[in-house]
Amino acid sequence: MFDDTSAKDLATQAAEKIRQLNHATQGAKGELTYPGDAYEVVASLKCLTQRLPQSFDQLSDFLETFARTGSVTADYGVPDDHLAEACSALASAAMVAQTLSEYLDRAHSALAPLGYDATGRQPAPVPRWPAPETAYALAPNITSELGWTDYDSVGRPTGALLGRELWLRKAAVLDRVALAEDQDQSGDAVELATEAARRLIEFDRAGEDQYAGVPHGPDHPDTKANPRAYVRQEYAAWQRHQ
Repeated sequence: MFDDTSAKDLATQAAEKIRQLNHATQGAKGELTYPGDAYEVVASLKCLTQRLPQSFDQLSDFLETFARTGSVTADYGVPDDHLAEACSALASAAMVAQTLSEYLDRAHSALAPLGYDATGRQPAPVPRWPAPETAYALAPNITSELGWTDYDSVGRPTGALLGRELWLRKAAVLDRVALAEDQDQSGDAVELATEAARRLIEFDRAGEDQYAGVPHGPDHPDTKANPRAYVRQEYAAWQRHQ
């Protein structure tokens, strides 16, 4: 059936579908089971990338009409220079998409002969949370980290204005304080750490998918049961990219 949705709405929908695909292909989600699953996903992605250059070329043609009519203004600089740069970048994007399509075609061909042998297959291991000593191996010392979180909070009237890095680092340092100071894990330090962990989880649930989510995302039952373990998982993932 023909869909007369606008180009911008279709592009938004495509971006959202790719976001959903990123979630679905996470190992912890369990939505990929056999080599054939990867084969079919790669085939569809190859088709997607093969179609992208046409959109890029047509967007470039659309922008060139404005260059001919001289009807475009710019907040700064020369409008025609901006149009030329956009068209040049779109042409480069088309070439990159063609290259991406070629690599996906190679992956698709490589996956074609693969099957699945369930004989003697062992159950998949249960995903484990990272241990504190692993998660915090590269963390700054507790005193300096407490100072950083306090300094970054100054002047901010509500928690809604705080960025994810602050929520994450604050939850992580309070978790470390609780681990160091409360041997039986039942006192005030533990309560503070748990509350900070829950705030990070709430932020990730409502946010823009900035979390790693492996082995568990913010909506997973194990995350609800182990909020501080979720903090360690996310801190370790964040630290790897610093």
